[in-house]
Amino acid sequence: VGEVVVTSLVNHAMPLIRYRLGDMTAWSDAPCSCGRAWPLLRPIAGRSNSVFRRRDGQTVTSDFFQYLARTHSAWIERFTFIQEDYDSIRVLVVPPADAAQRPGVHFAREITVLRDQVRRGMGSLCEVDVEFVTDIEVTQSGKHRYCISRLTEQEVSDRL
Repeated sequence: VGEVVVTSLVNHAMPLIRYRLGDMTAWSDAPCSCGRAWPLLRPIAGRSNSVFRRRDGQTVTSDFFQYLARTHSAWIERFTFIQEDYDSIRVLVVPPADAAQRPGVHFAREITVLRDQVRRGMGSLCEVDVEFVTDIEVTQSGKHRYCISRLTEQEVSDRL
């Protein structure tokens, strides 16, 4: 999985050279249905700032974290996973108003299970802090971000 960077020479007045789209994807092995031999891309795996990077260089897409949150929907109404560093994930959780009254919901056990699941994806040394909040801010465009990576591209290339 890598970041999509394009060059378009169509606009002669101002060509776009190595323009970062912010999308993450990978090359596909599948042939194009039209029969052309050009390489294809897989579906978009997420935005570059929503794809988490492990210390070993592997990437973990936002789909992994969205799946985790959906499997814990009894006690997670809204969430944001934030990668502070390679081995540090902070999870903001807005619980449902009636979560404490739901049968089978034991927050300490649920948090332990969630931490273990995150570590399976990010590595056994990953610190996972879960914070309960009353609200999670949306972006200026009104969208909710499920995953935010605080690692910059320069930090990633410097550490690998």
